[in-house]
Amino acid sequence: MKNLIKAIVAFLILTSTSASAETITNTIIEAEFGEYATDLQLDLAWESIEGKHAVVTGKVYDVTAPNWLAKDYRVIMTLPNSILIFCSIPEAQVSRVAKVKINDTFSCEGKLEEFSQTFSKSLTIASDINVSSDDITSSQELSSAIALLESNGYSVTKNQ
Repeated sequence: MKNLIKAIVAFLILTSTSASAETITNTIIEAEFGEYATDLQLDLAWESIEGKHAVVTGKVYDVTAPNWLAKDYRVIMTLPNSILIFCSIPEAQVSRVAKVKINDTFSCEGKLEEFSQTFSKSLTIASDINVSSDDITSSQELSSAIALLESNGYSVTKNQ
């Protein structure tokens, strides 16, 4: 029963936060950063999505290890219209990329951090799946979820 309550609380937290924030997907990126977009359109598109949460899936082009230039692992994916996605993954999470091969399908979730069009159109996503509960939800949202459960007769205890 306790596991069920924890699952319900987690579900309420995730659904309440995901509904309030727009998630940037392949569809949005491919439409906004398309083959015929002008430099101005690309700049405006980036301004509208910079810093937002993204979930992007693409075909793996390469995987690089941390080095003197980049402190994270990078899974480089290709999307249509010659768009590159650099999925930046912290060194401590090597298990996420250790078995990824060229041409695999890979999904990257995280914050959109950078856009470049120096050699080709590329976006960088900072993907760190070890986020704290403070990053996922506010204490007010958690309190609301707990209050809802308790109003329906459930007993909820918070683990610190």
